Amino acid sequence: MASFRNVVLAAIVKSLLRGKSLIQAIFAYWVSPLAFEEGKAGHIGAAGHRLSTKTLDEFLKEAEAALLGPISGDGLTRLSTDLKKQFLERLQSDLECMLPSYSHQLPTGKETGQYLALDVGGSTLRVAVVELGLGETGQQESKILRFRNFRIDKPIKDLEGVAFFDWMAARIVETVATDMKREHSSDQPLPMALAWSFPIEQTSLGAGKLQAMGKGFMANKGLIGQDLGEIVEAACKNQGLDVEVEAIINDSSACLLSQAYTHPSTRFGLILGTGLNVAVYLPTTLIGRQKFGTRPVGWFDRASHVIVNTELGMFGKDILPITRWDRQLLDGHPRPDFQPVEHMSSGMYLGEIARFALIEAIETAGIFGGVVPASLTTPYSLSTETLSIVERHVSRRGFRDSVLTIISDESSDLSHAKQLFAERHPASHQPTTSDLIGLRALASYVSIRSSALVATCVYTLWDIRLESHKAYVDSLPVASPERTIAASDLQLGKTMVAFNGSVIEQYPNYRGNCQRFANDLVQANGCSQAGTIELVPAKESSLIGAAVASACVQGGSQLEPEIVHADTQSPHRRPQATAQLPFSARQLSKSELPVFRSLFGYYLSVQKQIELENIDEREIKGRWKSFVGKWNRGELAEGWYDPEMFARICAEPRQPRMSEPQDEISVIAPKQASHQPAREDDQGDSGDDYGPVPPPAGRVGPGAPSLQDLEHRDELLEEDRADSRSALQSARKADRALQKERLDDMAPRADAGTRERKLENRAAVNTKMREFRDRSPGTMEANEREVMGDDGVDEYKRLKKEQERKKSEREIRREEMDRARQEEMEEKRRRWREREEGTVNMLKQLAKERFG
Repeated sequence: MASFRNVVLAAIVKSLLRGKSLIQAIFAYWVSPLAFEEGKAGHIGAAGHRLSTKTLDEFLKEAEAALLGPISGDGLTRLSTDLKKQFLERLQSDLECMLPSYSHQLPTGKETGQYLALDVGGSTLRVAVVELGLGETGQQESKILRFRNFRIDKPIKDLEGVAFFDWMAARIVETVATDMKREHSSDQPLPMALAWSFPIEQTSLGAGKLQAMGKGFMANKGLIGQDLGEIVEAACKNQGLDVEVEAIINDSSACLLSQAYTHPSTRFGLILGTGLNVAVYLPTTLIGRQKFGTRPVGWFDRASHVIVNTELGMFGKDILPITRWDRQLLDGHPRPDFQPVEHMSSGMYLGEIARFALIEAIETAGIFGGVVPASLTTPYSLSTETLSIVERHVSRRGFRDSVLTIISDESSDLSHAKQLFAERHPASHQPTTSDLIGLRALASYVSIRSSALVATCVYTLWDIRLESHKAYVDSLPVASPERTIAASDLQLGKTMVAFNGSVIEQYPNYRGNCQRFANDLVQANGCSQAGTIELVPAKESSLIGAAVASACVQGGSQLEPEIVHADTQSPHRRPQATAQLPFSARQLSKSELPVFRSLFGYYLSVQKQIELENIDEREIKGRWKSFVGKWNRGELAEGWYDPEMFARICAEPRQPRMSEPQDEISVIAPKQASHQPAREDDQGDSGDDYGPVPPPAGRVGPGAPSLQDLEHRDELLEEDRADSRSALQSARKADRALQKERLDDMAPRADAGTRERKLENRAAVNTKMREFRDRSPGTMEANEREVMGDDGVDEYKRLKKEQERKKSEREIRREEMDRARQEEMEEKRRRWREREEGTVNMLKQLAKERFG
């Protein structure tokens, strides 16, 4: 009896702690069918787990120790040491992360003008006209003059090839064609920068080969391997808009550049929303040379530093502190080891980790009445947004030093949180104050751990940047101007980390926690004399960063290498060295257009599909200026610098060309001859000895096929052979299928149940399994939408529905097989009965004949 009394009192006290009145507690106990059994053997949870008598306070202490224990004390310092080893190793050789971009110079603050910026994402196209210049206060300022947002729905995603880019060009024209005011002539090409959220094989800052886009897009069909910049330029040209793509960058690089324009000490760009990534400005000497791939001639002479796309989410394998809830998440993930840091830090997964912890709290500590809402059994159903709302509206007074206390239910914010959770996750039990306090505690532990991991990664990259930049400074000559300028970067008082993303911008207390952990790491490791780390927001970073990248390209060869911000000692780049051009070609000047008009006309015909005779002199001057800049920086293909090709172009009557000049021409460059200086014009630079040699006298006939021509011919022949083989294989397969059908007609299958029939069925099953194996080589790949953070719940539901359909088909086949076996048995029984009845009738007839 004493035991029964204790059970009754324990149940009433537990109900009171959940916010019920005494009468409600007694009534709930007596009407519960599990009341007496709970006193004997413990409560059975919704998932079939036996509940312990653990209190909510005990569970929260356990969760706090599991999630926050490893990051307390010197835990983050040890983690930083391990991360540093991984970062340095992958900077040397890994081709999937720590990827150097083509952006090697930061803005100086002198960049001005209006720029067209595009942000192409998985669901939206954003077009803006961005103006860079001095604001009313005299400081650098960037502002968006015109902005349009276009949704990319499924019909747009289904557009194939150039049709998608034509749609995109039409939207660009809608945005900029009205009353855009520009500082230069409208006859000049409009500089454009592109923030591209899909894979490309970048070949220069403003060019890259288009790859498969994924996310349901068909735009890459028939265009894979073609230059993205040229595709966009041609599409805009068809719409009557003359543009020149000068920069293609990703979101983290854009974040860094957008803030570096107004805060010259910015060296990092942090993206933390559905996904996680960081861009950092590092010395090129820190990066393995093979990671750069093929760069334009002279690129390394100009680039002492480069913006590196770290792909931060891919780090942390075998060194991160994993809890049992993290393990549950990874067990259900198709690629559990692909992005360890992102699985524990990004908005895609914070809600899922909290969901596993909440279900365990419900089943073991009796939170939410011990009832698991049906919706919470679905993966990724508890969103990070729901956690942020609960953290924002539930008071922190509800838990103090891990000791649960009860607060009033009268708060309107608390009522809003209760209503929202009940609507998103309905159940028979209505959420109480203590329920939400427990959920808030779990959400807080998960978010605090996330901010600590992100801060540790940023601090580690900051530490690596300081060490590598110091080594770069020590490598420069002592008395050189480059060393003086570069050394000032070590004296930065604050290193700015520009950030963008829904989690770090909107999740309650996340930015403050991240800043606090970064400050603690700087102090704990004795790095305070090297400066501090400061997180600063970068609004509309994709658009503004793209515009800044375009401005850096235009102003890169004209700005002096000086420290232009009076309030900082940060150099943005070292003095630019003269590029070493192929075939020992010399630099061009803007005044030499008459001498090289034929070469320039050939370039416009091949690269821009524009005839020099069809444009006026103002547009010619603008395009010639752009051509001279690319020539002098060594960004053109090697064929353009070949003196023999130049001579051939000048000697022949020029006609529209349909193919590009060859990248490599195996000829010996003729000796450069002297030439008369070009006449002066109002643009100056007439005294400089720039440009390739003038054409020699005489006419050059048609040349032999180049190496690229031969390679192209071989590729076409190989494609033809592959098509022939594919057609022959298809014909053979069709013929075998036809012969099999005819054979089945001539020789019907064996009867059901016989050994021959079983052997045929087994052979058919083996054939089907081999076909399945051929169609699905290797292991299961990560779903594109889930990796990129595009509605993982819907994708999971679709996959689950597909699995249920396949299961239903298997069950139907099994039922059909059982039915066939049953029919065979019935047929055998019928025949046996007929034989038995025949035998009995025969015996009866014999008996009647013999005995009457």
